[in-house]
Amino acid sequence: MKKLRNEAKRLECKAIREYWNSKAEDLKARPQDFYRTFLSFIGAKKARISDASNLKLRIDGYVTSDKQRVTEEVGSYFSKLLLVWLLMTITKLHHLLTMVSASTAASK
Repeated sequence: MKKLRNEAKRLECKAIREYWNSKAEDLKARPQDFYRTFLSFIGAKKARISDASNLKLRIDGYVTSDKQRVTEEVGSYFSKLLLVWLLMTITKLHHLLTMVSASTAASK
């Protein structure tokens, strides 16, 4: 039973990792989809989304309110942040699995 649970959890983690990798790739191609993908995580309400029309961002020392440019920069930033987070998570999981397999091999 434990073996089946572990296999199910492994498959779940793999599916989640593949989903977020594909989302990160999609964000590079369509940065405007950033809001649809991540609003649920940052707790934004629809009323607050309309405030984004007045958004200004400093890029390379210049302040811009061009919606396309702001969206691309923010999407790029968060897709890079997501990739870093995924790499750190994968590294931690790899380290944990290495420790578990080493302790399992030592106990045999």
